[in-house]
Amino acid sequence: MANPILEYSPQRAPPRTLTVEQSDDSVRVIFPVAPAWIYWFPIILGFVVGLAQLCLGLSLAELIWHWKRIGGLPPDIANEFRRISTSMVISGTMQAFFWWGLAAYAWWKYHRWGRVPRVLTANDEGLILSHLGWRRMSERRWPIGEIKAIELRPVWGNLNWKRTVADLYVERHCGRRLRFRLSSPDAHLPSCIANQLSLKLGCPIIGIN
Repeated sequence: MANPILEYSPQRAPPRTLTVEQSDDSVRVIFPVAPAWIYWFPIILGFVVGLAQLCLGLSLAELIWHWKRIGGLPPDIANEFRRISTSMVISGTMQAFFWWGLAAYAWWKYHRWGRVPRVLTANDEGLILSHLGWRRMSERRWPIGEIKAIELRPVWGNLNWKRTVADLYVERHCGRRLRFRLSSPDAHLPSCIANQLSLKLGCPIIGIN
């Protein structure tokens, strides 16, 4: 009997640049992810700050206890030193666990999901924004009847002359307009995205010459 063939599809690397994918059914705008060190920074920072808070509390408590061991202090002052040293240890421990909790959450989120890009999808039903929430992937939907127009505005003051930066606004008939930042080394990509979204959603586009 022949051995079963296992199909393996390699996982796509997280996008580092703004990309757009077009099909007969939808237009997908995939936003770039941050470098890996951006995800590791809060993990390391939380661990270091938590350790520093614990060490600071213990050091201050040890200093106060050292003054108390010198002797010759009135009982009320000695009791006050004991109270202050105890509160220092408790406060430092609580702050340490708080920062370690933040670091553990950031590590769990990165270990569980990795670098997940935001994806804006336009189809015959409307707009869908998928993104990583606090605990899982989340989606926001805007029906096509709610969308009024697409507007593209260049961002002034962009210091990186190698990249074109523009804000994509989605005007709605009611409610606040939506804004998405488009940044790409391709100078024509933001306007291309705006045009494709306009065609797919069947709404007018403004702000492009």
